[in-house]
Amino acid sequence: MRKMKQLKLLLVANEAKEHILKFHQPTIKMMINEGWVVDVACGGDEKIECCNTQYKLPISRSPLHTKWNKGYRMLKKIIDENHYDIVYCHTSVGALLAQIACKDARQKGTKLIKFAHGTYFYKNAPLLNWLYYPLYKYLSFITDVMITITQEDYQFTSKHFSHAKTYLVDGIGIDTSRFTKEISDNSREIYRRDMNIPQDATVLIYCAELIKNKNQKLLLDSLKEVMKTRPNVYLVLVGIDHIDGKYKEYSKRLSVEDHVRFLGWRNDIAQLYDMADICVASSIREGFGLNIVEAMLCKRPVIATNNSGHASIINDGYNGFLVKLGASNIFADRIIRLTDDVKLRGQFVDNAYKDINKYSSFEILKKLKEIFYKTIK
Repeated sequence: MRKMKQLKLLLVANEAKEHILKFHQPTIKMMINEGWVVDVACGGDEKIECCNTQYKLPISRSPLHTKWNKGYRMLKKIIDENHYDIVYCHTSVGALLAQIACKDARQKGTKLIKFAHGTYFYKNAPLLNWLYYPLYKYLSFITDVMITITQEDYQFTSKHFSHAKTYLVDGIGIDTSRFTKEISDNSREIYRRDMNIPQDATVLIYCAELIKNKNQKLLLDSLKEVMKTRPNVYLVLVGIDHIDGKYKEYSKRLSVEDHVRFLGWRNDIAQLYDMADICVASSIREGFGLNIVEAMLCKRPVIATNNSGHASIINDGYNGFLVKLGASNIFADRIIRLTDDVKLRGQFVDNAYKDINKYSSFEILKKLKEIFYKTIK
């Protein structure tokens, strides 16, 4: 009896810690359970236990970094030698490397799937962003499938990058088990005490890396405004600091540093949401507001800037608040409204929870598996 060929997939992304371990382990495990070989190529020293082979790429967030050429050559060698059925790429630089490195392999049958976490060409995007359009147009011709997670990106990609087959899915998938772990009755009290936050304070939380796009500056400005009339409000920022303490310095300039907690990377997200009262999200551009859905799973109301990723989840005034980008005074007003109105907070939570299952890993993985098999037919 002729032996069936074992299918192979390579997952490419910038970071082991902030991408693979945070988002992609369910996908890796699913395809291995399907009998596939699943390898991973990414930056970072963290060990990814669930894959078959892990390749550590010299890679940087910036394509202009000196590591870029070395990372490209290494990735091209990995792809050419291993004859993958699918190269599945994420993140801006990771996808750029993979798309170019996969060019020759595609002539031999390898399929390239790009998961777009958000395009540069969103509504009201800066004119500077459009300088990248010719590059992305070219890359679409060496890409077989593009997966999008907002209606705006789906429509734009289908129209402008039509050489690739385009799919729309509801996010990257959330491992809901992370947020259904038993939380002790006094964990909220313990966490607040450990952070030196009053038990009766209103606590805002934002789980996102500290970078310019995540725009934590808006939250600090809003906190300053809120504290004029509601001095018992605190802001907790959870995420790796990639801007060398600039937001810490800014909080000092605003004289709100005593009401801000910078926690860095954390694995106890469910417990942190339990400790908090309101999720806030301030990003300029967002492919998908994963942190928003996580907060909704933990039954916390959400206030977020109005971008395509957030707007794909939040219906303003129904299951959260959307605020115009840069409007710190309006953001502050929404914080005050939810601080004062416990009933409204409960309505937002109840309405958000009605549709929460569609974002689960279980639902998203079914769609991804279908896309993978359709792609190699």
